[in-house]
Amino acid sequence: MAIINGGYRQYELDNGLVVALQNTPTQTIAAKLRINYGSSHEREGEEGMAHFLEHCLVTGGSKEYTPTEADEMRGSFGFSNASTNIGRTFFIGQMLAEDFEKWLGYTSSHVFTPRFEEDRVNGERERVLREISDAKSNPTYLANIEFGNLFYRGHPKGRFTLGKEDIVRRADLEKIATFHSRGYNPNNMDLVIVGGLPEDTEAKINQYFGLQSRGEKTRKEFPLLKPLDGQIVCTCSALS
Repeated sequence: MAIINGGYRQYELDNGLVVALQNTPTQTIAAKLRINYGSSHEREGEEGMAHFLEHCLVTGGSKEYTPTEADEMRGSFGFSNASTNIGRTFFIGQMLAEDFEKWLGYTSSHVFTPRFEEDRVNGERERVLREISDAKSNPTYLANIEFGNLFYRGHPKGRFTLGKEDIVRRADLEKIATFHSRGYNPNNMDLVIVGGLPEDTEAKINQYFGLQSRGEKTRKEFPLLKPLDGQIVCTCSALS
C-alpha cells in the first residue's frame, strides 16, 4: 500500500464499497464505517427505525459473535461508538494498530450479518424509548420543533431522527431485519481509516468487506436549503 506525500488514497471495491486510507506514523488507528442510510430513508410507519437499528447492531451480536463475545470485543478497543442522522449511520472505532483486524471482523460481521436476539433487541428498545422521552421532556422541545418547521420548510434536515415511540415500541424482529436489508449493503458504505496501517491493510479490508454482494442503492444527494424569502415571525406558542 503506497500513500504518497502524506495524502490519502481512495478506491472502490468490486462490490461498491468506497475505501479511503491515510497512513500516519502512529501506533494507533481511527476508523469510521459510514452507511448512507438514515432517518430520511424511513418510509411511512418506520419513523425511528434507523436509530433503533443502529442500537441493535452495536450490542446485538452477529452470526459469528454472540452478544457477550461482541461486548468483550467492543470493550477491548480504545473507543467505540455509533450514531445516526438524516442520511447516514456511523460506526466509529479507535484502537491500537494490533487490534485493527479484530475491529474489521467485529464491524463487518455486525453490519452485514446481525443476530437480532429478542432479549438484546428489547433492551435496546427501552434505551431508545428513554432517549425519545428525554428529548421530549426538554423544555425547548416544542419550540425547537416549531422553529424547525419554519426554518427547514419540509427539508429532510428538519426530521426528528429519534422517531416515534409507538413505531419503536411495536417494531418486531422481522420489521427490523427488513429495514436492515434495504440499506446495509456494501455499495452504500464508505470506510475511512487513518493511522499506523499494516502493510496488508487493503487485503484485510477485502477479506472482511469484499465478499458481500451489492444491494439496493440508498446513497442520497440532499437538496440545498433554499434561502428564506422575507421575514418570518415565529409566534413560539410552544413557549407560552
